Amino acid sequence: MDPRRCCLEISEQQLLNDPSPLVGSVEELRRAQVQVAIDDVSFGNSCLEGLILLQPGVIKIDKRLVIGLGTDRRRRESLERVLKVAEVLEAEVVAEGVESAEDLSVLQDFEVPYAQGNFFAAPQICEVSVAGEEELFHPIGSAPPS
Repeated sequence: MDPRRCCLEISEQQLLNDPSPLVGSVEELRRAQVQVAIDDVSFGNSCLEGLILLQPGVIKIDKRLVIGLGTDRRRRESLERVLKVAEVLEAEVVAEGVESAEDLSVLQDFEVPYAQGNFFAAPQICEVSVAGEEELFHPIGSAPPS
């Protein structure tokens, strides 16, 4: 399998203590061209040290920050701060937990490039099949993409 097609997600909860033991492993993954993402990043649990030390290629913003963006000025201000950190780290941003058009509109106003959540589709159980270097993801019970 081509490692450039892989992304390892590390939950921000794992960074709350001392993230330094992860640095060597993350650097090794990066050298192997595996993408590293920090998941569940939000204003309530942030570990700035972990983001700085690990320099993830992707920051996934926790749904607790996303839900209610359309009506909560403080959430928007917090989102803006997280986006500034992501910009400095040159990390892609994914907003998790998008549940309304209003929240999506705010994310678009902030030029967040990727989003996921029930607004787009309900979660589905998927199976993974590996054929050579081709990785196929498709809902269980449906035919694999051709």
